[in-house]
Amino acid sequence: MTRRNNANPTQNENSIVQPHSDQDIIDYLSCASPATKEKLREEAQISRKPITERHVRSLVISEMETNKKEMENKIADGIENFSTSILAFIEVRLNDLEERLHARMSRSLSSMRQGAKAVGAIRKPYRGANSKSMASSSSLTTCVFCEMKVGCFRHKKC
Repeated sequence: MTRRNNANPTQNENSIVQPHSDQDIIDYLSCASPATKEKLREEAQISRKPITERHVRSLVISEMETNKKEMENKIADGIENFSTSILAFIEVRLNDLEERLHARMSRSLSSMRQGAKAVGAIRKPYRGANSKSMASSSSLTTCVFCEMKVGCFRHKKC
């Protein structure tokens, strides 16, 4: 295991990282992207100064920061797209459930109407013109909904 000597960091930062030529150091940086390698080539050709470790490090760090910002933007876009798709899925499911609920309610309402018509279950007792009393219990019919005598308070139709 080798240890890096950090006794004199300014000397290490300014040391030349050029074993043979500028092209060798550019090829040596396997972690650098093609864009970074191109920047190094351009700067080496313009200045014709040796590339220092500090210079290489600053280029790599700036590229890493750019990549970090791009990744953060991609993650934010992904989260936004994901939440949008989840909301769309929920909306579709709610619409589907709403349609199914309306269909069931319509079917049950029509079947209740048909049952009430077929049985003739709901009849109001006859009251005479001057009579305030209810008709006899024999003439009362039961509520289709709860089988109570007419006058059920739960179901307004009785």
